[in-house]
Amino acid sequence: MNKGQIMQKRIVTQLEMSKPPNNNGKPIIQAIAGSNSKPIIKPDVKLLTENSQVSVTGKLARHLQIPDGPYLLYHVDQQGLYLGPVIGILNSSLRAEGRPGPYEAKIYREIVKYARKRGVLIYLFRAGAAFKKEGLIEGSTLNQSGNWVVRQFPRPDIVYNRIRRRYLENSPEVEALLKHIEADPQIYLFNSRFLYKWEVYQAVSSVPMVYNFFPLTMNFNRKNLELMLNYCDEIMLKPDNGSLGKGILKIVAQGDRYTLAQSSDPTHPYKYSSLDKLFTTLKDKMNVNDSTLLQRRVELSRYKGSIFDVRAQFQKDGSGTWVTTGAAVRVASKKQFVTHIPNGGRAEKLEDVTRRIFPKPATRSFIRDQLDFICNHVPSLLEKRLGLNLAIVSMDIAIDPQGKMWILEVNSKPSHFDEPDIRRRHTQLLIDYCIYAATAQKKKLTERSSL
Repeated sequence: MNKGQIMQKRIVTQLEMSKPPNNNGKPIIQAIAGSNSKPIIKPDVKLLTENSQVSVTGKLARHLQIPDGPYLLYHVDQQGLYLGPVIGILNSSLRAEGRPGPYEAKIYREIVKYARKRGVLIYLFRAGAAFKKEGLIEGSTLNQSGNWVVRQFPRPDIVYNRIRRRYLENSPEVEALLKHIEADPQIYLFNSRFLYKWEVYQAVSSVPMVYNFFPLTMNFNRKNLELMLNYCDEIMLKPDNGSLGKGILKIVAQGDRYTLAQSSDPTHPYKYSSLDKLFTTLKDKMNVNDSTLLQRRVELSRYKGSIFDVRAQFQKDGSGTWVTTGAAVRVASKKQFVTHIPNGGRAEKLEDVTRRIFPKPATRSFIRDQLDFICNHVPSLLEKRLGLNLAIVSMDIAIDPQGKMWILEVNSKPSHFDEPDIRRRHTQLLIDYCIYAATAQKKKLTERSSL
């Protein structure tokens, strides 16, 4: 069991506020939670070690504007004792009473409760509730009874952007807030925005070993449409900013005739006798434009007669290293050409499916090796090429009949897995990484201030 998997040491001391200016000669140090700090009586120097827990209650908790309870001592320097860290999750589904929407309530309950066991504070907040007062954010967390409560919190050490709608993330209010957060050296922001399919493809195109995992992709126009259909018999049209299988089209070429199907209604295809007629329909009637991508359709393996792909999630762990959170299969409904569950797909275990489809152990080993390679190279390459702090990404990955993997999409705002084991690992890795990132951030700031 690694360090990140071990719960921190038991609570070692109760922190107490100092009473300056007369403190009976005892030394004073700051207790720091997010952007808030308060002088405290300095505990025994032997207790000032990172990865211990301390108790913060009563007046000190109220002054720091954090809930009573145990907190991880994640960093110690001359400035003081850093508690938590304090993590703010930027969310757009919060209701007026502070409770997350029904889709996310269960997941966030699991994350917040687990974090508190680790001595880490998580609260959810909306863009409109941030920085109404200097240094304070109105947010929601669970109280000791397990109910969602709204209160004022200090500015966080870490911000995780979990806004899951592009139009909301692109709103002036959210854009202004994210710029404000990015400019604050005291806050570490990760997964700051959605990814676009074309920028991902361009980012990997100059690295052959990674590019080899991506199907040929082009921007939509008349010339590229013809080139793609001359090169391959089946292509997919995907919105550059699309998600959840929405707006995807499939074109099948048979000589000079073409069949067009929509993911929203795959059983009623349209037929065209020329490329010009197909192009005119796409552009004038289906509003396909230059923000749409043409992608070579990969021949997907089939499970019980239906196509499937793999949804894999990758995260940074407690040392900042990319690891595989988990992977599961999504099987398409009959006659459907996308596997997303909103389009009728269903979940299956990766091991069960690959054992049935690929009986040779060597092929299954090849699949595992490819997944490891993707984990070790693709997310870090995207971070570097796109200039982003990423800590969690998911990918839709196809497997062809030869066992070759193809990355169909990369998502920086992954939907939650239904599989409990993957969800638990996601939660643990998320907290491990936030502790690591907050510690690294404080050490960097400490080094700068000493120069």
